[in-house]
Amino acid sequence: MVSECDNGAQGPRDGLDCPLQVLLAFIFMAFRYLDLTLAAYVGEDVVVRYYPGELGEIRVFHRDKFLCRAICAELAGETIGLKDIISGP
Repeated sequence: MVSECDNGAQGPRDGLDCPLQVLLAFIFMAFRYLDLTLAAYVGEDVVVRYYPGELGEIRVFHRDKFLCRAICAELAGETIGLKDIISGP
């Protein structure tokens, strides 16, 4: 699975879009994201939308329709500062 999105696509409210394919979980920006809804979309192409400062949650879209909010248990409830984003994981 793609571990990082480097396409620079802009999403709503200055968030970022990242096209990925669904497996059992997303490994995204070196973190694991889960939601039970994704099980029905294994093998499908989706778009992940996220805000760089709020990586505890990503929004998953399939064919331009919202599917779910996948959560990273490690980051849930935390925000990440710009300094940490620039330096990477």
